[in-house]
Amino acid sequence: MKAHLSALSYKMAKFETHIGVGMIVAVAYMIVDVIISKGKQFDPFVHLIGFITISLYSILPDMDQPSSKPRKIFLILGFLIITFLAVLKEYLLIIIISLAFILVIFGSKHRGIMHSYSFGFIVSFPLLFYDWRISCFSYLSFISHLLLDSQTKNNKFPY
Repeated sequence: MKAHLSALSYKMAKFETHIGVGMIVAVAYMIVDVIISKGKQFDPFVHLIGFITISLYSILPDMDQPSSKPRKIFLILGFLIITFLAVLKEYLLIIIISLAFILVIFGSKHRGIMHSYSFGFIVSFPLLFYDWRISCFSYLSFISHLLLDSQTKNNKFPY
């Protein structure tokens, strides 16, 4: 049994593991939100946004890997968001989001800056302006990715 557990700790967590843990964190957010608000301010739309956002934050660090599923997902979502903003004629936001995508995707090596606590904080902070609970749980979801990756043979992460 012990040999089996040590062999498991050297395997890299896969996409499914990261997103699964992110979904668990998202469910925890919804439970905490209902408890804190005592059910008075329950908004299914906000919970849906929270669930999706928190789940996606668990795969965000792997967006810097060229062939990763997270990168493909975020490129599609980014394109959809930019298209939506174009319809709304929000050109400044389009420029900011486009530059952010270019810098993050093409300016980062795999397991570089995107695999750090500080990057998780930076990308979670803007969510405070929408909902502080979603921001906090998104950061927890991001950290879950780093902790899962730290269970590799190299054990160099998180930092």
